[in-house]
Amino acid sequence: MQQHNAATAEWVGEKPVAVPALPAPAQDAARPRLRRHGFRPLLVFKYTVLVILLLVIAYPLLWVAVSALRTAGALALHPFSLPRSLDWSNYYDVLIKGGFDRNILNSLWVCALSSVVVIAITAMAAYPLSRMQWRFRRAVLAYFALGLIVPVYAALVPLYIMLAPLENAIGAQATLAIVYLAVGIPISTVLLMGYMSKIPSEIEEAAVIDGCSLFAVLWRIILPVSGPGIGVAATFTFLQMWNELLFALVFLQSANQQTIPVALQQYVGQFSTDWPAELAAVTLALVPTLIIYLLLQRRLMSGVLVAGGVT
Repeated sequence: MQQHNAATAEWVGEKPVAVPALPAPAQDAARPRLRRHGFRPLLVFKYTVLVILLLVIAYPLLWVAVSALRTAGALALHPFSLPRSLDWSNYYDVLIKGGFDRNILNSLWVCALSSVVVIAITAMAAYPLSRMQWRFRRAVLAYFALGLIVPVYAALVPLYIMLAPLENAIGAQATLAIVYLAVGIPISTVLLMGYMSKIPSEIEEAAVIDGCSLFAVLWRIILPVSGPGIGVAATFTFLQMWNELLFALVFLQSANQQTIPVALQQYVGQFSTDWPAELAAVTLALVPTLIIYLLLQRRLMSGVLVAGGVT
């Protein structure tokens, strides 16, 4: 009888019998773990670049907020030094005495109203334009594209002449919201079309087989899946209207109806500028946008990938 022992097999007669492999040393088993958790130059480089970008972006915002806590003389003498004492009177004078709280509410009202109506219209327009084939589809697409090609401020005077009689009936702020609708619908439609076109058709076909109508497919399937895209369009539309100046300057003549961009001009004179008050107003104008952006960002990050809806 012939016998042959090896690391992994043993010969008994002429039939090989498998033998378990010898266990590796403890230090060999720990090497992959050390490589996984060891020093990674590329990862360190990425985080270093991100920290630098964060400082570059955050420093101007922090400088604006801190400079508003100083007097005009201290800001002129030492603009980039830290304040020795914090003076909150600039924020109080701007927000309470200057009536900037009313301007913030005006901007929130106009921008929120316009954004909600824009998203409602563009969601219903983007669905047939991106998911269906019909006769005048190309003509409607060209019509929306025309709104992107023509500069919006080229229509400032015609819009004011056309909407001036309507201003007496519904008010200046509602009239301005109508103007913002015309400005925001084309770009929001294009954004939602790009997102809805990526939705797998199997989801829509399964809903139709289950008996959903066309409106039910849009309301129960397309809109929930398009949540991240709607969040992007809503954020872009809201910020575009929040920072708009020329239309608001023309349509809002009364000081009680002015939005934030128009109200910021009262601190800038022909020969002098109240920089602490201006910086305090800018800081207050940033707070609502940061809050709204963070809320919408959570909605964007919680969106489920469209590809995960199909197995």
